[in-house]
Amino acid sequence: GLEFRRVLFRSPVAGEAVFFDAGAYRCAGCHSFAGRGRMVAPDLAMRVSHLTDEQLVHRIIHVADRKAEPGYRPVTLETRGGRLITGLLVMMNTGDTMRIYDTATLPPVLLEIPKEEVVAVRPRTESVMPRDYAARLSLQQLADVVSFLRSDAGAAAK
Repeated sequence: GLEFRRVLFRSPVAGEAVFFDAGAYRCAGCHSFAGRGRMVAPDLAMRVSHLTDEQLVHRIIHVADRKAEPGYRPVTLETRGGRLITGLLVMMNTGDTMRIYDTATLPPVLLEIPKEEVVAVRPRTESVMPRDYAARLSLQQLADVVSFLRSDAGAAAK
């Protein structure tokens, strides 16, 4: 396991920067926190309060063994031309198009596919969260993100 307590200094300000400004892999590219960020994936403000710091880090870096959360279950959409799009359907699929966040790119891209082009929609059970945050973020950056999610700044945003 991670020796999370060995990180001596945790900076909520640095964690906020990682959450909102860390390029394509920024957390806010998919998640919101207390209304800031994108609503592709769950808002984290209510989802982190019951977790320990270690559990929160584990959820960020151990995606492969995690199932998708209810309401955010991914699908693979297949078109007549054989295109496969894995992502999250937007529930407001009205009219003649289906809207899906294509999670093959970061941040996810919202696509509108004509319903007549869709031949199959297959549910998936695994999370579409990127699996390489442990390689992309240092232990310090992870500690800073957790610090932000637990800080007065984070609490004030709630």
